[in-house]
Amino acid sequence: MVSITDQNWQLEQHNNLLAGDPVASSIIADRIYPKIIKHLQFKYSKVNQDLIVSAATDAMINYLKRPEQYNPQRASLESYLKMSADGDLKNILAGEKKRASKEILSDPMLINANYDKDVVELHEGSAELLTEKAFIGQFASSSPETELVEKEQEALLAQIFNNDIDQRLGSLVINGVRETTHYADVLGINSLPIPEQRLLVKRHKDRIKKFLERSGLKK
Repeated sequence: MVSITDQNWQLEQHNNLLAGDPVASSIIADRIYPKIIKHLQFKYSKVNQDLIVSAATDAMINYLKRPEQYNPQRASLESYLKMSADGDLKNILAGEKKRASKEILSDPMLINANYDKDVVELHEGSAELLTEKAFIGQFASSSPETELVEKEQEALLAQIFNNDIDQRLGSLVINGVRETTHYADVLGINSLPIPEQRLLVKRHKDRIKKFLERSGLKK
């Protein structure tokens, strides 16, 4: 339960955010974001940590973007954000389940034991082929072929993004890197508090993913 003192503090920071205080978002995130994480970890103890962090981050970012959607008369800010994160996590889990079902239904290896690898041909140099190679490359040892795939990937990313940082972020996303620290290294935000790092990384990842999706590199 949120104490009266905390409720008053949260309301004060909420009003500061509405008034345009430039540091209010950081103050709120530093104080409440870790509590949202702990709440989800306790309530969904068997759920992957990355999904929990993603849900908590989504809830916080959505609030910070549109603080006016929160009604202080109905609940404390902390309680509101925890409920919001609950909903976000449920949506994420539903999406993961749906995506997994589609992969099973669309994977010939899982549908037909007599799958012929030559049935489906991907055009050399296509985004789909590079994505497939990049995925395989995560589990393969270094080889001339792997190095060639990496160079092809770098060339394609250079066409999509016009700066080195976005290209490096794109490479991390394509190769399925999820740890915040890797993205923070690229962005040069390691010195910031962890909650702020996660929020900033989330924003950049979402932006990068949109570019990759438009280019056919990520679905």
